[in-house]
Amino acid sequence: MKIQKKQSGFTLVELITVVSLLALLTIFVAREMGQSADGVKVNLVAATLMSSVPAAIVSHKAANVGNCTIGVNAAELISRGVPALSPWGTAGWGVVYVPATRLLTVNYPLTGVANLGTVGPALATLLSGNAAFVNPQPVMVNNDIVVTYRC
Repeated sequence: MKIQKKQSGFTLVELITVVSLLALLTIFVAREMGQSADGVKVNLVAATLMSSVPAAIVSHKAANVGNCTIGVNAAELISRGVPALSPWGTAGWGVVYVPATRLLTVNYPLTGVANLGTVGPALATLLSGNAAFVNPQPVMVNNDIVVTYRC
């Protein structure tokens, strides 16, 4: 009588099934992480525009005895704590000050955003209605979010 030795282990079909399920799970988790990261970056931009920029403007005014016309530009605001780079790693945000109206407009680039069609409007909605901004409320212009402050 022949005694068959029972083999232990997994069949090839079982191994392929498990690897396929793990690959699908990895794809879904990675996609969710990417969307979550954009959400965090949008909130970081909102915090910068609602808090850091107004604080830098107040600091600039205090250093210049209430006068905004002396050297208010992006470099000055960066030196007062506004991040030089966007969360997407791009630089080049700009400042325009109009002395006649005492309005300071910041053009904050959203260059590098993968899904600008959803991130831009979500950011504009998140920023709208905030007391830090004057009319017009924050809007998307090309690839920039444009906000105006009183100085």
